[in-house]
Amino acid sequence: MTETTLALPDMNDHEALVQIQATTRDPSVLTEALQVANQRFNLVTPSPTCPVIPEGFGISVRAVLIDVDQDTYKVPGGRGRGLSKTALNKIAQTAGVTWNPSMSGRLDDASDPYYCHYRAVGMVRDFDGTPIVISGEKVMDLRDGSPTAKNGGAEIGIQRKFILEHAETKAKLRAIRSGLSLRTSYSPADLEKPFIVAKLTVTGETDDDDLRREFSRMRMATALGATQAMFGTQPGAQALPAPVQDVGGVAPVGETPHPPPALPDPKPAEAKDPKPARAAKAKTTPVAETVNATKAKQAASKATPAKKDNPLWDLHVPKSAEFGDDGGKTLRRASSETITALVTKCDGLLEGGRLNEAQENQVEDLRKGSLSLLDERGVGPGSSKTPEGVDELFG
Repeated sequence: MTETTLALPDMNDHEALVQIQATTRDPSVLTEALQVANQRFNLVTPSPTCPVIPEGFGISVRAVLIDVDQDTYKVPGGRGRGLSKTALNKIAQTAGVTWNPSMSGRLDDASDPYYCHYRAVGMVRDFDGTPIVISGEKVMDLRDGSPTAKNGGAEIGIQRKFILEHAETKAKLRAIRSGLSLRTSYSPADLEKPFIVAKLTVTGETDDDDLRREFSRMRMATALGATQAMFGTQPGAQALPAPVQDVGGVAPVGETPHPPPALPDPKPAEAKDPKPARAAKAKTTPVAETVNATKAKQAASKATPAKKDNPLWDLHVPKSAEFGDDGGKTLRRASSETITALVTKCDGLLEGGRLNEAQENQVEDLRKGSLSLLDERGVGPGSSKTPEGVDELFG
C-alpha cells in the first residue's frame, strides 16, 4: 500500500491539531489523520495505517504536551534531550499500556541486597484488537567492586536502599520506549511539538442492535467489577482472600530465580619501582625556621649522649682538621688561636679525672699533635707569632 502525502497549504499546526484529535470508526479518516500527525508532529501509534476497526471499538487520537524544561533531560555525550519518567508515563497512559504483574518481577533470587535483575511486561492493543506485548529488563548491580558502584558517587547509597524500586522503574521505561518506538533523543525543536498518541478504545458503537445491547451489558459489568475491586464487596458477599504483600519482589510465572553473577576478579596491580621521596622544601617563614631548629635540636639530643655523660663534649675539632700519618691528631689549616684554645681544653680534660683510659689516650694524642703543629709554625715561647697563652703551654 502506497502512503499518500497530504498537502495542507491552508491549514496551520493548530488547525491540524484540532482536526486530528477525535475518536473515529472510519479507517480512511483515521489513516488521513495519522498521516497529518506524522508530517507535523511526533506520532506514537502501534501501526502507521488502519485497514479495519473492530465492531464496538473506535480509535482515539490525543495530544500529549511535553514541558522541555521539566519533562526532559540532556542526553550525556549528545546534543539532544531524552524523555524523562514523567513524560514517558504520560505517553504510556495515553496509549493504553497496561502491566502484567504475573509476568513481571525479579529474575534473580534476591540473595544479594545490592543486586537486582527485574523484568517488566506490559501490553498495548493494535488497531485491530491484537494484543502487542512490550517488555524491558534492567540489571542493578551495586555490589562493591562493580563498575556502577565505582562510578556512581554519592547516589549509590540511595540506590542501594531502593534498589528494587529503581530496577522496576527503569525496566518499565525501557519497555515503553521499545514498545511504542520512542527515540532515546530528540532535538529541542521536536520536543516543542506535541506527541500524537492513537489507541484502540471501547465505544460500544455498532450498526447491529443485538451487538449494541451486548456491548452495553458488558461495559456495565466491567464498570461494576472495577467498583467492587476498588471499594470491596457488599455486606453478605463472600470475601476474597487478602493479597500477599510483595516485599522483595517475586519472580514472573514460569521463571526460576537465579543468583547474581560473580564479579570479575580485580586485575593485580603491576609492581612499580618506588619513586624516591622528594626532599621537603625548606620553609622560609620565621615561625617555620624556629620549629625546624627545635626539631633539629631534639633529634641531635637523641642521637648524641648528654653532656654530663660525655667528657669530650667540649672538645670541638674544627671542620678544617686533618689527621696526620703519625697517628697524632693534627690541625693543618686551623689558626694558631684555635689550636691554642684546643690545647687548653685538652689540659682541662686531662686534669679533671673524668676520662677513661681510651678517652685519655685520645685527648693526649690530640694535645701532642696540636703542640707539635704550633712548634712547626714557629709559635712558642719568645716567638713574635706566639698568641696569648702559648708561653704557659710550653712551660
